[in-house]
Amino acid sequence: MRKLYKLFTTLLALTVMMSLSINIQIASAKNEAKVAIIQLVSHPSLDQIVLGIKEGLAEGGYQEGDNLTIEFHNAEGDMNLLGSIADTVIHNQPDLIFAVTTPVAQAVADATTETPIVLAGITDPLAASLVKSLDQPGGNITGVSDAVQFEEQFDLIVQLQPDLKTLGMLYTTSEDNSLAELKKAEVVAEKYNIETIITGIDSTLDMQLVAENLAKQVDAIFVGSDNSIASSIDTLLDVTDKAGIPVFTTIDSFVEKGALSAIAINQKSIGIQSAEMGIDILKGQNPAEMPIQLVTNKQPVYNYETAEKLGITIDEQEESMIVDNEVNTTSTTNNHFSIYFNAMSQGILWGIMGIGLYITFRILRFADLTSEVSFTMGASVAVALASSGVHPLVATVIAILGGMVAGYVTGLLMTLFDIPSLLAGIITLTGFYSINLRIMGKPNVSFRGLTTIYDTLSGLFASDILQRTLIGLATVGIVILLLALFFKTDFGQAVIATGDNEIMADAFGISTARMKRFALVLANGIIGLSGALIAQDNGYADISMGVGTVVVALSSIVIGEVLLKNLTLPLRLLSIVAGAVIYRLILVYVLQLGFNANDFKLISATVLAIFLALPSISKRFKKLKKGGAQ
Repeated sequence: MRKLYKLFTTLLALTVMMSLSINIQIASAKNEAKVAIIQLVSHPSLDQIVLGIKEGLAEGGYQEGDNLTIEFHNAEGDMNLLGSIADTVIHNQPDLIFAVTTPVAQAVADATTETPIVLAGITDPLAASLVKSLDQPGGNITGVSDAVQFEEQFDLIVQLQPDLKTLGMLYTTSEDNSLAELKKAEVVAEKYNIETIITGIDSTLDMQLVAENLAKQVDAIFVGSDNSIASSIDTLLDVTDKAGIPVFTTIDSFVEKGALSAIAINQKSIGIQSAEMGIDILKGQNPAEMPIQLVTNKQPVYNYETAEKLGITIDEQEESMIVDNEVNTTSTTNNHFSIYFNAMSQGILWGIMGIGLYITFRILRFADLTSEVSFTMGASVAVALASSGVHPLVATVIAILGGMVAGYVTGLLMTLFDIPSLLAGIITLTGFYSINLRIMGKPNVSFRGLTTIYDTLSGLFASDILQRTLIGLATVGIVILLLALFFKTDFGQAVIATGDNEIMADAFGISTARMKRFALVLANGIIGLSGALIAQDNGYADISMGVGTVVVALSSIVIGEVLLKNLTLPLRLLSIVAGAVIYRLILVYVLQLGFNANDFKLISATVLAIFLALPSISKRFKKLKKGGAQ
């Protein structure tokens, strides 16, 4: 009881400390509008959209600092951060939210059905399950689509390169809109007798190798509005410059950087057009009755320096567009105390993953990288089955089996082929990426319109957060109870013995290979459960959502161990959940302080390093104190 009391008081003290630090800003005038802008990642195209939103609001009479407050957040490409950002924004009660990119829109749409949302540059809102139809969105969402008219694009491409036979197309596998855009381009290319080679990259780290390989096979490369491509456009242009082939695009800022040409959408105009729709909503118009608009400001743009290098002549009457890439963003942080309860609810779900990793990290004594892919496996299986009409509870149980399969593969690689644990995890991590992608059918799938496990208890509790928290706590309780009972059995003790001393366990006749396989299956099954629950909580499953989750789980374990020592197994597992809650609260606290998102991972790593170093610092302090006393 004393240890539980210590745990409770620690969490309470941390929560109170953070709540006292929040500076709640209240609009001083009734006519002051408060809007939020959420951006997925920093790159010139999206920065221009944000700049356009601000300029459009100002042109419409809404001046920041006068009669307008802007809350700005940038997830810096971290998909798992979007849920927390969306919750923070919703609890700040803005009059309007601008969602820049599809993943942002999906996260915000899942967080609220009441606050108006304006889409800024979403290629296909219908395919992303954000609206019921383009003419009648029918909910709290409307906005501007940057869908491309590819006939115009290919007219220009053929005009500049009439002998074009093979065109390479690049996209990021985690971006649904990007692939959908290229599929449309592929259909148009066939009309011009142009062969296309569509190649995907998993992350910006792949760009150099993939681009070099593609450049050897094609006469030119085409890229559209892809966020990861935009983040690594300089690498692509460096490769194509050396290969002596042009890059065609739909983005004006890419042309400025060195792409040859585009029938470009002025990215700033997307923001301005979105702002105009937002102003109409602020003045009382219903977003449900506002049709999705297409971008109206398009024109041919060229890079004359690139054309000269390639020996291509461009009509002198055409002018290249110069884009102002400066963007001044403001972060304001209003909040309500309930945002921390939501963070605690999410922390409980992340704690389940921490429990799964604990089995391999502390019992088998190695950090299993399979956890990143089994986490995504749980999410992908859950959303795929839910999309097929399977009951969410059944889908969640099958998601556990999906995680177990990933763990079993790693176990076989380790025990049957004597592959080291680190390499075995990497092999499984790499291979199952494609499997998860095939299960989902596309990189990003929304739960919008689908029944989740949380919906099964809808209406039983007054608060949605309370409902999700209770489901999380119930799941944690069941997992801890079953694990506590299991590890008291002879089989469970054999697993522990294998981790403690494999040689001695083998000497006592224990099949250590079998124990390792079982522990990996058990651990990754629990992690798959966590992935399924978190995906349903976030409102979508994404192929990249498992990236970095090992750090989160390790942080949960370490924080729990540092705060509470010498615990029985059930209490130790409970302390991991407490560690996950604390980690999540720290994450929200950092957001509330208005830190630059570029520093977020540094802050997270610093927090983890501090908790890891605390035992050593404590020992040294005690030695110094003891030496001083003598």
